[in-house]
Amino acid sequence: MLNVLFLGNSLMFYNDMPALFASIAKAEGREVNVRSVTKGSATISDFADESTKVGSVAIPLLKEQASTLSQMQI
Repeated sequence: MLNVLFLGNSLMFYNDMPALFASIAKAEGREVNVRSVTKGSATISDFADESTKVGSVAIPLLKEQASTLSQMQI
């Protein structure tokens, strides 16, 4: 079984991305354990402290704020 963690903001929560991913994985015959930690208007750095308990995961999926991405310089 693959452990997958979704970290993100309200876009991930309200669109239920973890459940969508789990249903796609199940349809493909994959066994996954999906968890999520979400917070409205959160940025990735909001989850970078010790109060965010995530446990052991194989694949973390992160969702940054769209406005933060557009402000990044590459």
